[in-house]
Amino acid sequence: MTTSIGPVFDPGELLFEGLEASVSVSSDVAAEAGVLTLTGSTAEISVGSTVGAVAGSLTLDGYVAEVSSGSTVTATDVGYMTLTGLAAEISSGSTVAASTTPALTLTGLAADVVSNNGPFVSAFTTFSKTTGSAVTITLPAANVGDLWVIAMATTSGQMGSTPSGWTKRMGNGAWYDGAYLEVWTRTKVAGDPATITTSASGFSSDSPTEVIAMTVANQAGVNASSSILSDGSTTATPHPTPAITTTVAKAVLIRMVSTGQLSAAHTWPAGVTPVTTVINGTSAALSVAVQTGGAAGSQAAVNATPSNGSKYSSGTIAIAPV
Repeated sequence: MTTSIGPVFDPGELLFEGLEASVSVSSDVAAEAGVLTLTGSTAEISVGSTVGAVAGSLTLDGYVAEVSSGSTVTATDVGYMTLTGLAAEISSGSTVAASTTPALTLTGLAADVVSNNGPFVSAFTTFSKTTGSAVTITLPAANVGDLWVIAMATTSGQMGSTPSGWTKRMGNGAWYDGAYLEVWTRTKVAGDPATITTSASGFSSDSPTEVIAMTVANQAGVNASSSILSDGSTTATPHPTPAITTTVAKAVLIRMVSTGQLSAAHTWPAGVTPVTTVINGTSAALSVAVQTGGAAGSQAAVNATPSNGSKYSSGTIAIAPV
């Protein structure tokens, strides 16, 4: 049944209750306060339609709202727009804006917002030993596609072979009195084990060893790796981490320092965030920090300041953003 009526000019003259209402493409539903009431109806508003109302005239309660890519949801007056209990998906490029607090209220939403953040260390684990040669590394939690980065340090020792399936990015482990560093990476795949094993041996089969294993999320793989910087002086300070040349902007730079004995963690300059430090008793230490790089090109060396002078080896690895 189709019913046609003429224009409605006075408030309260048009009332739809319990009806199924369909507003077609490019249609307009406009009303002043209280003029148009849709109660208990199934409402479908098609692409290109406009629903307009002055403050308080339009209430959408309990609906499922989808805001597509590039859409804008705007409220200009306090209380003008309230979306309560909605399941809202806001796609990449969308804008949700309010000009006056609290003009736009999103309550109890399940929100999916596409992240534009760069790579970040989402988890890490540590290991240390002072005797024996066996090294068992518990890998930090990771999702398939995340990048694992392992920094392993020894003093006066020799690193074991690179674990199967891992890529050695840098290293200078050798048989003499120094602090050494090796860095390995691997992209997480389904079925990877929770631990890996390697070794670190010294002249008497004992070599103090420290490990920091990290998960890097939201990344596009290794962009660049430095060579190792080292100084065998037991009074060396500061401990510079190498400059590195990147081919992309906003890479995350992971800076690592293997040292002899330290009494406390390194101090890093502003803009460089410590991840963690493993202080291995009176034997050695390993420190890791992260920094967001600038434009593609040379990223300057950064000094880590030790609690006391010490021999060291250091390296820098750059992880590309998605």
